[in-house]
Amino acid sequence: IGGSAMLTGAAAGALGAIAGAGVAAGGMMLGVVVFTVLWALLMMALWFAPALVMLHEVAPLDAMRLSARACFHNLLAFVVLAALLYVLVWVAMIPAGLGMLVLVPVIAGALYAAWKETFSPLLPAPVAASDHTPDDASAQEATGDTTPASPALLPPPSDNTTDDVGTKAAPPAPEPGPSPGPADEPPKP
Repeated sequence: IGGSAMLTGAAAGALGAIAGAGVAAGGMMLGVVVFTVLWALLMMALWFAPALVMLHEVAPLDAMRLSARACFHNLLAFVVLAALLYVLVWVAMIPAGLGMLVLVPVIAGALYAAWKETFSPLLPAPVAASDHTPDDASAQEATGDTTPASPALLPPPSDNTTDDVGTKAAPPAPEPGPSPGPADEPPKP
């Protein structure tokens, strides 16, 4: 958009240098505004999408929609954070880009904190595999509750290796009474 306006302004040089510069500047400003709006919409769609896809297994396009909707609902906070990050990126680039070594983890932490503040109250907690039994549906029908149970957003780990610590049953509790003394111990082989 801006480039074609620049060429039009340059071609309009026959009208006069001032008129051609005005057309070129106006076209460039229109190009900057269109680019900024499209970039902001893209950033809104991508702001929380990776966390929603990875941590709650939301489909990518649905995650982008949820992210954009959350940014629109919190538009002032989004604009303030985006402006602050814009300034911080420029400041971080002053020492030959070495400030980015500090800024990138700060941005990641800010995005995580913003995601947690925005989505953790709205999304149901993951349901453990042991919490869901086939009797849940019959209990739901018996009570007359017709709302579907919330699906588990995070599946249980699919690691097929067994861990001796987690799979062994706890030893039985000792029986009450006097504890056996050293003389009561069986002989060691």
